[in-house]
Amino acid sequence: MVHALPLSCNAREKVNKYAELKDKVKNFAVLLVEDDRAVTKELKIFLSKFFSSVGTAENGAQGVEKFKQNKYRIVFADVIMPVMDGWEMVDRINKISPDTFIVMLSASKSFGDASKHKYDAFLKKPVGFKDMISIIKEIIRKFSL
Repeated sequence: MVHALPLSCNAREKVNKYAELKDKVKNFAVLLVEDDRAVTKELKIFLSKFFSSVGTAENGAQGVEKFKQNKYRIVFADVIMPVMDGWEMVDRINKISPDTFIVMLSASKSFGDASKHKYDAFLKKPVGFKDMISIIKEIIRKFSL
């Protein structure tokens, strides 16, 4: 089982240290599409510290439907999922809204041909605090916040 971002007291202190980053992204809603419930739980806790709303889906098909309903500006998606994988999902999301900031996640060393797909960042699981802070900084740059 893969675990991401244990939020100890130190992590809470780090989040508080990055209050300026939070201020810039707090009004964004994020969609997290991940089939591992433990990873979803931990990433959602972290993302909720920065973003106003974090929606979740368990597979790419659910992710596309939730995206259509809410038009999230930011999507975190696992690559390998049941029903519809992350690559197919982001291809569909890009057709709906090409300016969406997309972060792909994978614990696998082999995750298909990423060069065929449009996404903004890739994170290897387990995801660390510094990795997430880097992604938040990239989001700020992309949206000129």
